[in-house]
Amino acid sequence: MIGYENQLTFTPEVRSLEAANSKLELQIKEFYEMRSPTHKKDLSGFYATITDIRNKIHARSVENAQMILRVDNARVAADDFKMKLATEANMSMKMEGDVARLRGDLDSFTLTRSDLEMQIEGLKEELVYLRRNHEEEMQLMRTQQCGAVNVDMDCASSVDMSKVLEEMRTQSEGMVTKNQRDAAKWFKSKVEVLQSQITTSTTEVKTSQSQKGYLEESADI
Repeated sequence: MIGYENQLTFTPEVRSLEAANSKLELQIKEFYEMRSPTHKKDLSGFYATITDIRNKIHARSVENAQMILRVDNARVAADDFKMKLATEANMSMKMEGDVARLRGDLDSFTLTRSDLEMQIEGLKEELVYLRRNHEEEMQLMRTQQCGAVNVDMDCASSVDMSKVLEEMRTQSEGMVTKNQRDAAKWFKSKVEVLQSQITTSTTEVKTSQSQKGYLEESADI
């Protein structure tokens, strides 16, 4: 009776040990199967990760290449801008020099024109003086001729006085006309020379002013 009870108590323990042993054997089998060369692991997840990383690396490489290209383009543009800036600076200096020179020429032309205008005024005054002097000389000549006529009348009453007076009048008028013509011709020649000089100076002044305005506009641009 006692032996039968012991046998009943031992049976569950044996079963428990057998179950544990079976489980252990299954784990050992799975372990060796995992290490077996014929066992194939599922690496699709790793491949997807690797592909994603490669795509990111490629995209970053493209971005880096584009960035390098933009930097090179910016460097070229900066160098070109520096060259243009230097060229414009040189042109600006040249224009400033031209403007200064034209200002000097303009001042010189203005002084020349003023001097010529003063010369014309002087010639006008001289012409007035010559005319007045000529009239005085003619008046003196008439007076002297009248005195000579009186003497001749006293000395030779038979002379035709009308003829003598006509000849004297004709001679005096001829001298007056000649003197007036010579004075007018001289004055006209002087005025023409001065007017030509004034016209030339005025044209040069206008040209200089036009060039000055153009250079100043170019410098402002």
